[in-house]
Amino acid sequence: MKRVTVLLSVLLIISASFVFAAGRQAAGSQTEEVIFWTSHGPPANDVLESIVNDYNRTNPAVRVKFVQVPGSETDTAALMTAVRGGTGPDVYMLDRFIVAQRAADGILTDLTDIVNRVDPQWKSKSTALCLGRNPVSRQNLCFPV
Repeated sequence: MKRVTVLLSVLLIISASFVFAAGRQAAGSQTEEVIFWTSHGPPANDVLESIVNDYNRTNPAVRVKFVQVPGSETDTAALMTAVRGGTGPDVYMLDRFIVAQRAADGILTDLTDIVNRVDPQWKSKSTALCLGRNPVSRQNLCFPV
């Protein structure tokens, strides 16, 4: 199980880095920073932080900043405050059951255009469940791993 979690986490961080870097490279900057929030505590956050550190060592053009926000109702308040204040994370690791609630809160970004720029065939390679769609707006609001 730990290997699956590590593999999924690596895929999430790498995929998110490419997605957000592709979206930002149009602005012409050289080094990008991706802010990655998670509410996971030890030992999962230790593994995630290690993955981020390894990624940062080998990918200097896109730096991932790992931020652990303790999981509870306070992570919801912290996330909403940060997003509404314009300082929200680029990547927020959450489970698929929370996506609809965060969509209803209006704090998730539609990733359709960004994901299509990285891989126009992405949608045909994913299952309906993996598309991370908001059931109301049909937007791609999450990137599954």
